Amino acid sequence: MVYHEQQTSSKKMFFLSVQKSHQSRYNITMKATKQHIKKIYQALLTSKVKYLTADMLAEQIGIYPELINDACALFNPLVTMDPTFNLLDLIDDVKHYVQTLPTTRREPSTLPKKRDIESYGSFVAFIYEKMTIAGIVDKAIILSDTDLKLAKKLIQNELKARKK
Repeated sequence: MVYHEQQTSSKKMFFLSVQKSHQSRYNITMKATKQHIKKIYQALLTSKVKYLTADMLAEQIGIYPELINDACALFNPLVTMDPTFNLLDLIDDVKHYVQTLPTTRREPSTLPKKRDIESYGSFVAFIYEKMTIAGIVDKAIILSDTDLKLAKKLIQNELKARKK
């Protein structure tokens, strides 16, 4: 944010303007995610009080109360209108939602590891080891995705070495 000063006849007027180039950098959107709902569910299960509002829950788990209200609005829209709404009433609905969430595992990375890159001295050594049979290049060999990325990285390293 930048303050601009404008001189008028006898008064100084200050007005605020936001530079357009920095506007996207500070644009923060608050949206409830599955992780927030799981965190809310765990906090609801472990809470020992009989009455729990979004403000009280926000202090416990470190999520903004507005975000908690938006997440819980999926189960009961009155949460957003009533700041004194007891979130413990939603445990059954949240439990059902969390149980129906699909469990997705992250696929392992196909990027070449540093030790794999260092095991080959150069791209030629990689070709000799992976694509030759008794010293003759076999054109029928199909390289995997990791091998292709490893070959690309070896080529990039050789190009960097030539530029030096």
